[in-house]
Amino acid sequence: NTIINAAFSEPMAPITGGASFTVTCTAPCTNPTGTVALDATNRIATFTLTPGSSLDPLTLYTATVTGAKSLATGLTLVSPYVWTFTTGVTPDTTLPRVLSTVPATTIPGPTTGVPTNTAITAVFTEEMAPATINGASFTLTGPGTTAVTGTVSYTVGAATATFTPTAALAANTTYTATITTAATDVAGNALAGNQAPLPAASNYVWTFTTAATVPPASVSVLSTNPVSGDTSVCTNAAINATFNVPSGLRMDPTTVNSATFTITGPAPALTPVTASSVVLDAATGRIATFTPQNALTPGVTYTATINGGADQAKAAVQSVRYEFEARMTAL
Repeated sequence: NTIINAAFSEPMAPITGGASFTVTCTAPCTNPTGTVALDATNRIATFTLTPGSSLDPLTLYTATVTGAKSLATGLTLVSPYVWTFTTGVTPDTTLPRVLSTVPATTIPGPTTGVPTNTAITAVFTEEMAPATINGASFTLTGPGTTAVTGTVSYTVGAATATFTPTAALAANTTYTATITTAATDVAGNALAGNQAPLPAASNYVWTFTTAATVPPASVSVLSTNPVSGDTSVCTNAAINATFNVPSGLRMDPTTVNSATFTITGPAPALTPVTASSVVLDAATGRIATFTPQNALTPGVTYTATINGGADQAKAAVQSVRYEFEARMTAL
């Protein structure tokens, strides 16, 4: 009973005409039908099953995105993007919860000393349906019930929703962030926001009070795995970078993607390595992981580059570039 998402590195044109997003399976399974739509950012395409239908249990499905075009340049995907998944035995009926927030949730609240230039984020216990994370389901008010203007985005893979205020928040002011039950997981289960063990869906609400603006100190790369110069990297390894964030905030997940974290090889050529995913960790929001779509080639030197990205106070990342060599066979 799930929906299927594909996240792009930049805004895309509607998936129509020569472009397609299909889900298929092998007979006797029947290919599922549904609709395809982009979210408000045009970065996430969602395949939603036809109402009343569901995927077969314990079945291998193949999802394929073909011919998708950049909204800005009109350039088309170089090749179809294909991935597979296997369904479980029963439908998902578990209600999603909020795992962590920035600013942090305190009880009874409000959390104090929050920078006026911070973005408001929530990390969920599972992937959410991107189309349900929007300006209606994720709101910020203050002082009192005055609505704060901003944009809402959702990062697939990091299970993170972000509310970015249009302007800096007022100092020494209490704000209330709310995510309503209109936010659902990919199976359509509504948010269980109440922290008590209640079976019913409920809104998630937390409060915070602002302080002075944090000086825009630059973010830097604290460490990488593999380290620069490593000559024995496993060919199926994921590439990690841990950020040093002076503001104490999380990285902005919308700025950590395959456009800002790239791998090329073999050196000195600039042939890009296609990413299966580039995501931040849910626990700290400061570790970026680049997972190659295909295994690296033994004996080849690769170059990893982080150029762009910012924390939630909009402090930019200092660019870094390093090399490593794939030597070992896949584990």
